Amino acid sequence: MTRVGAVAKRPAAFAFVVLAACSCAGGKEHLGRDALSHLSARERQALADERITFGEDESAVRAQVGCLRGLDVTVDEPQLSDDGTFQIGWDTSAGGAGFERLLAEAERCSESVRAVTAVYVLQHAVSDEERREGQDSFRDCVGELGLPGADDAGFTELLDDLRDRVVAGQIAREPATACQDLLRAVSVSPLPGLAEALDELEL
Repeated sequence: MTRVGAVAKRPAAFAFVVLAACSCAGGKEHLGRDALSHLSARERQALADERITFGEDESAVRAQVGCLRGLDVTVDEPQLSDDGTFQIGWDTSAGGAGFERLLAEAERCSESVRAVTAVYVLQHAVSDEERREGQDSFRDCVGELGLPGADDAGFTELLDDLRDRVVAGQIAREPATACQDLLRAVSVSPLPGLAEALDELEL
């Protein structure tokens, strides 16, 4: 799953979750601080009380959609995913250098509200226990569909295998999507270092 407010091309008929869980290991603590640097006016206003509500998050996503539509691309209505985050799909007929320009401009649309989304995820994330339960449910689900190694394989490997079997007609799309949704609901994690950066934020 792409992160809340992240820009993505319009998904295919059977889209797979992009695992966005972050670990504080590996020196990634800077990601949280990066998210709160160079704040836009909208981000500063939303973060003034250091608390992001669902309404503030949705408003930020709507602002991103408006920014994208100003680029003359086709933008879908934001969709609320099972994990509580919004997904935005957009499409364009531009190619080559024009497409690369649009990607850069779309990234700026995302950057203007990214901190709002990041803090919302931080403050509404599932617990570690809920995450483990969701991951176990996903493994049980794909195991029942006949995927080998469901108890031991990595999530990316299982998702790739599931997609290939759907494309090959070996597994129906509906039960595969149901399994995917179990993982999607617990796959977004706060950016490492974000909680500490928010505590130190001065507006």
